[in-house]
Amino acid sequence: VQVGLTAGAVAGTVVTVNGTDYTVTADDLIAGFVTAEVVTTTQGSLTITASATDAQGNIDTSTSIVSVDTTPQVLLGNISLLADTNADGVLNAAEIGADGTVAVQVGLGIEAVEGIVINVNGTDYTVSATDVANGFITAEVAATTEGSLAINVTATDAQGNVATGSTSVTVDTIPRVIVGEISVLNDVNADGIINAGELDADATLTVQVGLGAEAVVGDVINVNGTDYTITADDLAAGSIVAEVSVLADGNLAITATATDAQGNS
Repeated sequence: VQVGLTAGAVAGTVVTVNGTDYTVTADDLIAGFVTAEVVTTTQGSLTITASATDAQGNIDTSTSIVSVDTTPQVLLGNISLLADTNADGVLNAAEIGADGTVAVQVGLGIEAVEGIVINVNGTDYTVSATDVANGFITAEVAATTEGSLAINVTATDAQGNVATGSTSVTVDTIPRVIVGEISVLNDVNADGIINAGELDADATLTVQVGLGAEAVVGDVINVNGTDYTITADDLAAGSIVAEVSVLADGNLAITATATDAQGNS
């Protein structure tokens, strides 16, 4: 608290501010004020009283009243990642937008009003009447780096108090190395053509799908629409064996896909 000094103040005068004495110095006289510390531990009205007694015993008193408000209004609610469709706390490649962003829904607290500004990871969003009616705002957050993604939300009330909220998710868009090379075992002369003699009696081909270095028991590999669950024996062999139907002459595409625990294929 800064207490101004009048022309009658002299060095050595004692100014009492809310019960604490401050002796006026020559520097205070030059500055024109003394600086005092006042305890503000209670919310609400705070009365600051400064008094000084002159050599004749006359008391000069000045009073100021301020309001102490250090508690942020309830402006923020829950933070939800709309992109995390399976709610596993991990964002895979399919869950992140083509522009590398994810939608974040920030709930509004009971004291949120139109016009307040909510900052989400450095971007400001002004709350509209529609937002208040909905009970939330929607923000876009960049998710372009693998690993932990922190989402930090702040809102400042009219008194300058800051309400905060945060959550985090893991960004994992890189598939594990589950699938290796594909070989058609029927193609005995390796010419890329299956003749009648090479085709199985039930009009199928036996396809060997190599396993990648990060394949584990329980991973599922889909070969042309049929799922094959990797066993311990498959891991030991380094491959799975699949049967692929041949329905007609011509080009036959054989596609093997595997989806890891995070949903990346």
